Amino acid sequence: MARSVHKRQSLVIREIPCPPTLAASLQAVESFKATLRSQMIRKAGPLARGAATPFAAGLGRATPSPAQQGIGGDPLAHGVDFSAPGAQTGNLERARAETPPDPQGPDLQRPTCIAWWDANRKLTAVLGAVQVRRTPEMLAAAIDPRSWGKTGGIIGRAYPVEDHRGDYKPRDVGDIPLGHAQRLGIAPGATMLLYEYAQSEIASFENILEITSFTAALDRVFLSYRLYDCLLTTFGFWTAPGGLTVNEGYSEAVAIPDQPGWSRVEVLKRVKVRDLTPNDPGNPYDYGESMNATMGAALSQWVDNVRLMSPIF
Repeated sequence: MARSVHKRQSLVIREIPCPPTLAASLQAVESFKATLRSQMIRKAGPLARGAATPFAAGLGRATPSPAQQGIGGDPLAHGVDFSAPGAQTGNLERARAETPPDPQGPDLQRPTCIAWWDANRKLTAVLGAVQVRRTPEMLAAAIDPRSWGKTGGIIGRAYPVEDHRGDYKPRDVGDIPLGHAQRLGIAPGATMLLYEYAQSEIASFENILEITSFTAALDRVFLSYRLYDCLLTTFGFWTAPGGLTVNEGYSEAVAIPDQPGWSRVEVLKRVKVRDLTPNDPGNPYDYGESMNATMGAALSQWVDNVRLMSPIF
């Protein structure tokens, strides 16, 4: 992307009004997400955490077990093309392997969250999953990236944009209801840019994400994304252009075999922050790398707080 030579207008307040059908779809999915989120907090129970060593160090890192491996066989394998035809995440195999949901239990069951950190590459990966009493088709609207700002959580804004030589402007994709992936036509070579404003109590990020694929079928919904541009990072009282150098992952819902009406939703996210003090002669873990050193704990807590899976729920 090209950097604009002009002062950038804040994209937080530039979202254009939605056409009627999309507006109604957004309102419906906001209510749907709030319902699922409240059930997750009240009923899903404590997160099951992986037994694998969460801290990895270069070639000496612990190899994740087959049950924990993400797309490409390694959650820390930065640069895997999620949108490549035939790419497999392993989510369906994990759905077959884990204990089936209890039909008499709550609508969300067996939430899990595992975090890895590669100390050499300063790369963090988080893999979360949950069983949901909904079909993949019913979850397509919640996975649609245009609905990510409707979680009531960490993502405050999310909407399509266009790149005008580094000046990002809202993009009108038409009055297409959420979840209609085929009508959006997102695919390799026809990707969609998404403005994302994510905030927590101590930090915020303004990113442009590239949605590299979004497909919806009766038995599987899949979305993949990667970082296109990091516009702004705020950490406490510190603010600077850029910040994130890696922000990629996928969201997937697959039908659980032999369990009609149930899906397994899985989210993989990889994140890396640039050295905020590159000219500091200190050691590799000085203030400039402090965000990377704590990113795994921060992401795990973010997932734990909502009992999983924002931006989907």
